[in-house]
Amino acid sequence: MVTYADLFTPTLFFVTNRTVGGEALLANAMLMRVLQVVLMAVKQRHAFRLVGHLFLPDQMQLLLEPAQGVVVDQVMAAVQQGFQTDYHQLNGMPGAMLLWEKMYRTQRLKDETDFANRLDAIHYAPVQQGWVDKPEAWPYSSYRTWLAQGLYPEGWGWTLPVNLALHWAGKGKRGNR
Repeated sequence: MVTYADLFTPTLFFVTNRTVGGEALLANAMLMRVLQVVLMAVKQRHAFRLVGHLFLPDQMQLLLEPAQGVVVDQVMAAVQQGFQTDYHQLNGMPGAMLLWEKMYRTQRLKDETDFANRLDAIHYAPVQQGWVDKPEAWPYSSYRTWLAQGLYPEGWGWTLPVNLALHWAGKGKRGNR
């Protein structure tokens, strides 16, 4: 069974990138898959460890650890450009219409607790935002991987996890939007 301590390193980053205008670009399974393929291709060019991910119709959230000599900006620029190119080709769109907000939120994780809260928030977000009733019902996240590896017990996230309720109460907000 894997634990948060097994996964945390001080070089992990939480990245959130939203679509321009909150447009639901990732509104179907095909486009979610395109983003996943682009992310894996970028991983080959700019080495990083992907610990957690979530794709929602209007955003992507990543927990990643760049390899030595790789920076988050390289990864994100390549992901944005790769998805944009594929999106335009699939939709027969000429030109370079901007799809992702240029500014994205990046936070270096402080400690194991910060990491656990971020990973849990990523996996609970589809429930919190009303997309599904249970985290395992959302196929566009790393939740099922970590459930299978024993990080989460069966039934995790069917109600608001205690650590997230406490974390959000301490910050004066209800979620990670």
